[in-house]
Formats: sequence, structure tokens, C-alpha cells
Amino acid sequence: MPRLLGFDTETFLIQEGNLAPSPVCASFADEKQAWVERFLNPFDDDCAEETIEGILTPGIILAVANGAYDAAVSARRMPRLLKLWFEKYRRGEVFDVEIAAALDAIAEGRMLDGMVLDRNYQPLRRNGEDGPITNRFSLNNCVWLYTGRRNAKENDEYRLRYGELSKLPTSQWPETARVYPCDDARNTREVAEVQRGDVGLLDPAQNLGQIEGLPFKMTHLQLHAWAHFCMHMGAVHGFRTNPERIAALEAKVNATLEPDNEKFLSWGFLRWESRLKRKDPPCPACGARLQDAAVGINSGCAQCADMKEAGATIKREVILSYGGNPDKPCKACKGEGKVPSEKTGKPVNCKPCGATGLDVPHTVPRTPADGIATDRDTLGGTGNERLEAWAEAGKNDKMRETYLPWLKTGIHNRINTRPNAVLATGRCSYEGVLQLIPPAARECIEADEGMVFVSCDYPSLELCTLAQTTYRVVGYSRMRDAINATKDPGALHSEFGALLGGVSPNDKEAFKAFMKAAKVKGSREAGLRQMAKAGNFGFPGMMGVPKFVLTKRKEGLRFCEVAGVSDKCHKTVMQWRDRDLEKPTCPDCLEVADDLRKNWFAAWPEIKPYFSWVTSLEETSRGLKIVTPGTGFVRDGMTASAAANHSFQHLGAYAAKYALCLATEEAYCDEESPLYGARPMVL
Repeated sequence: MPRLLGFDTETFLIQEGNLAPSPVCASFADEKQAWVERFLNPFDDDCAEETIEGILTPGIILAVANGAYDAAVSARRMPRLLKLWFEKYRRGEVFDVEIAAALDAIAEGRMLDGMVLDRNYQPLRRNGEDGPITNRFSLNNCVWLYTGRRNAKENDEYRLRYGELSKLPTSQWPETARVYPCDDARNTREVAEVQRGDVGLLDPAQNLGQIEGLPFKMTHLQLHAWAHFCMHMGAVHGFRTNPERIAALEAKVNATLEPDNEKFLSWGFLRWESRLKRKDPPCPACGARLQDAAVGINSGCAQCADMKEAGATIKREVILSYGGNPDKPCKACKGEGKVPSEKTGKPVNCKPCGATGLDVPHTVPRTPADGIATDRDTLGGTGNERLEAWAEAGKNDKMRETYLPWLKTGIHNRINTRPNAVLATGRCSYEGVLQLIPPAARECIEADEGMVFVSCDYPSLELCTLAQTTYRVVGYSRMRDAINATKDPGALHSEFGALLGGVSPNDKEAFKAFMKAAKVKGSREAGLRQMAKAGNFGFPGMMGVPKFVLTKRKEGLRFCEVAGVSDKCHKTVMQWRDRDLEKPTCPDCLEVADDLRKNWFAAWPEIKPYFSWVTSLEETSRGLKIVTPGTGFVRDGMTASAAANHSFQHLGAYAAKYALCLATEEAYCDEESPLYGARPMVL
């Protein structure tokens, strides 16, 4: 059996622009002992560099926690090791206990959107049973989860201070500073032993076994660990942003916001609010004092006042737009907008009416906490030009408040966005806003001198994996046949669009004429293909018609307009076909989308039996449990919609991760490859 060795490094602190800081020492643990070695230094004879090079040879399994960090740190210190690290990961000889814990949680239905649960299905905490709630696994909570111990970090006094010790001989380090690295290596190895089943404590259904049906031999853990290393290398490289482009974007945003703000102030959607405190002297710009009645009321002085959202005014307009009566007061506050506090007796905002003083009919959209909704969907569905303008202005405000500050961090330091390699579907994510930035913000990201950005994408990847999944589950797939016949996944949109227009793809002349007409912007055929594309991407996850309409409306697609039913979307409703809607929705769009869904089922006959298979999956106390067709990956705790999406999303994620791993290794290590010298950055 290959030797299992715990491995960890202690480094200087991570700084902005440097995700692979200089290492100070490395620690190792085998079945008998744990020890620490210094990286090359003038004080000690031991040399961690030589030991690390030795453990990268074939046959040694490294037990690590967030091992991609330690690999990148050592490779930056010793560039000759980089190729050895890639080979180590490709051979599957890196066992990352944090990734194993994530895969285990997915199999047991303990990984939810934005939250991870412990074995008692309670929110996971940073320190095991206590500490802040976290959505990431750490060595600390892994030790608690798999061994029951809570002492993994009992000697962590110097955990973030090893840079301070770099100029001292190891013999002069405090005892806890010498013990802590050994604890980390020993704890990591012990957790890995449990996770690998060496002591028989784990459910054999966890996702540490072989991936089924793929053209490479690897376990689920090995693939994700390898992908994590490659993604982390991209994060270490990072990117810069261009100050001139940022300044131009900021000027454009501000130029739009300034007239908007004047308009919103006049409507009462914004108000001036004083920043002055009771003891402050008069404002040097306008002479106002806090006790002056004019302060905060249309004062407009940038030195002593801020513009604030007038929430009650906006909510009042929402209520009136959704059928509220301006002459019917709220029963709770008698139209005052304020009620006495139960604790102090002082006036506080009335919750039932959102401080508007109005009676709120059932037609008004509500938040999950039963407040008055003012989200973009609600505002955009009112038919009220003022509320729609307010909703549209929110995009620019988001750019100013969120995206521009993030972009500015890349002017002086590289932006290093850390990846999360394992989501419940097998997909990945990145911290922060990297995957959310709009096109205008992307233009501010700058390639290094002598380099260019290249964006690679898969043509309709998840339509291909949906076709393959339905074929595996049902035994046939018209989607699969169409893709194989044309070698073009986009053919699914063309064929379905033609069918919507009454044209059979088998009628070559008529289909050719349809496709020619579909290329003309604004044509009926172009609209049909656009709706077909929306259906092909929207319906495979069992999405209902109301949610489908709202989702596509956010993308700018209004079905009633595209279908020619209306020149403009109607004022929205909160009920459709005797059912209450969660969000205000155009009734004509709903009818068009409902017909679209019926035609979609007719176009792709494999879908209904696929959905029947989904709803027949094993049901546990957590939800539906799936053994994913094509890979054998286990996931529990799903709704039917999540399960329908999972199989084809998961297969696409695995294919993309495997491709990233191969491309990244070529870019860093293969001098004969056209990719050599490139730096894959974001998956």
C-alpha cells in the first residue's frame, strides 16, 4: 500500500496581490512521528526543499488540507518542483481532506446553497461545535467531524505570525510555534485515514470511489483536487485592471447617476440626510447646524449631508401601483405610518404597511419576511414609469457601489480571486464578484504586457450533456440525434424554432428558408428561434412557467412582445389561472410561455420520461438522492428541480474541469504545446 504522509507549510501572511507568500517551514507526519523542517535559511541545517522534492516521487500519498496553497507556495519558492506537483496531482496522489469532506457532505445532503451542515444537520461552525457559522471546510472542523476532537488548533498562537520567526533559529522558537506545524501535519493525516476508510468509520457510498464511464481512471476526490490546484494556480497569477478605463467607466456612471438623482429627489425617492452630530460646529460649506430645520431637507450640501433612499415613499408608490387605495389607511397605525414600540412606547415604523400609512391589499408583492417588496421584478412589473426608472437606475448604483471599488483594487495590486472547487453539482465558484461582473466592468480588466486575453467556451455544453444524460436514462434522445447529425448543438434551437413556426426540419427547403429569415433581426422567425433557445435552456430543470417568464425577463426577453401578442408587456398580475404568484408577472407572457413549454415537450419526447425518472429517485429524509448517470457521483437532499438539473450540469462540470487540468499543465510545463506560457485564470 502506498505510504500516506501528512504535509503542510507555514508561511508569511498572504498580502493583496500575493496569494503564494514566502514559506518559513514545512511539516510532515507519517504513521510514527511528525516533524518540522525549515526552508533554506542561515540558521538550521535541515532543508524542507529537499524533503518536498523527495515526497513528490511516485508512490507516496500526500494528505493535505487546502493542499493547492502549499503546492503553489513551494513551487514558487522552487520553480523546478512545479512540474512534479502537476504530475503528483495527475497521478491522484494528493488526498485533500477538505475536498473529501465536501464530497462526503454532498453525498449525505449536507451541502446547501451558501451553507454546509455538520453530521447532526446543523450549520457547520468554524471551530466544530462552536465558533462562527461557515460555508467552507477547514482542517479545524474536519478534525472535529471525523475524529470528534476539538483540539486541532490548541497551539495556534503563532498561526499567523510565522513571518516573525523567519529570522530566528528553530531552536529559539517558542514551544507552541514548533508544535503547531507538527499538529497540522499529524491531524491532516489522521483525518485522511478516517476518510479513506482505513478505520471503517465512513459510509461506503461517499464520493471517494472511482468515477464511472469516463475515459480516464480517477476518483471523484482526485479529479476535484487536481482541478483545485489548477484553479488555484490561476488565482495565484491573478490579473490587473486599467486605471484609465476604470476612470472612464466611473465618469460615465456618475454622469448617468447625477441627473437620475435630481429626478429621484424631486419624486421623493431620495432625501437629504444630515451627517452632522449634535456637538459639531456649523458646516463650513453651508453654515448649517444639526438643529437647523433645513439640514437634511433638500439641503444638497455634500459636506454635511448624504442622499438616502426614502423607503416609505417608494413602498407607498408600489402599493398604489398594485391596487392600493390612497384614501384607505392602515388599520394598525391609522394612517400615521408609526406605532408605539412595545418596549419603549416611542414611535417606530409600522411593519404591516411598511411605514406608508396605507392599507396593503393582497395584490401587493411581499418579501419573505412579509414586508413590501421593492426588488427589480416588483418595480419593473408595475407599469409605473417612475418605479421602472428607479429599478433601472439600480444597475448603475450597483456598478458604483460594488463593481468599481472591486476593480480599483487591481490598479496597484493583482487581484487574486480564490476558487471554491466543489459545489454540490460538481461545479465550482470564486469568491467575490468575479463571476458576476457585467460586460462594461470586464473591459477594465487588463492583460499583462505582451499578452492578450482569450476567452474559450463550449457551444451549448449543457444541452450536449442533457442529450447524453437523457439517452443514458431513457434509452433514446432526439436531442442527441440532432446534435450528432449536425455536429452543432445550436441546431436544437433552430429545429425547435422551426417547429414553433409550423416548419418541419425534414422539409429541407422550408427549413432553409426559415433559417435565412431567422437571421433577419426583428423578423418573426428570429423571434421564434429566440423563444426556442430560451425554452431549451430554461425548461430542462423543471422550471415552472411563472419562474421561467421572470428569469427570462431579467435577461431582457419579454415573450408577449417577441411573439407579437403585445406591443408592450401588460401591467403585471399576482394571480394566474387561479393560483397566487410569488412575483408580479405579465399575463400575456405567461400564456405564451405556457404554450412554448407544451411545444417543447412535443419537440423532445425524451424529456417527459426523463422527468418521470427524476421524480422516481430514492427519497430520503433530506430529499431526493441521486447516483449520477455517467459518473456514479452521489448527491442527496435535492428537490425534483435540482435533481433534474444536477445530472447534466454535473457531467458538464466534470468535462470542463478535466479539460482545464490538461490545458493548465500544458500551459505551465509542456514547452512543445501551443499553450505553453499561457496562464489559464478562470474556469
